[in-house]
Amino acid sequence: DLHTLILPIDQNDEDARRLLGENVDIAIATGPEQLYFALGKGSDSLLKSIVDSSNDIGEAKIPPIRVRIAVKPIMQFLASIDRETEKQQMLAEAIEDASGGDASELTVEQIDNGFGCRLVVEEGLLELAGKASQYRE
Repeated sequence: DLHTLILPIDQNDEDARRLLGENVDIAIATGPEQLYFALGKGSDSLLKSIVDSSNDIGEAKIPPIRVRIAVKPIMQFLASIDRETEKQQMLAEAIEDASGGDASELTVEQIDNGFGCRLVVEEGLLELAGKASQYRE
């Protein structure tokens, strides 16, 4: 089942409107043992494609938790909403110039008597961390 809703952002909440826009699109899909959630413009079509692809895969073994975060779009976004903060502008430029990837991925897998975690940090993030540590306001 796919459910969608559009939540308007209060006109008086300027920070939220600058961050999220006038409305927030939310899509939720449920199944007998599944729950999918997407937020933002186009979230319903994204969710439909995810559900369809998971149905095509069938009974494939996947980790219970896998989170991948690409930092470049986040840094670009932060720099775009606060153009007066020099540090955010510098970090957005630094990740743009980084020679390695800009993502970090956490995977949690079930093992005998517990779970195993794997954290991957791409080279570009390490470069960004080094430049951020040298920044002085």
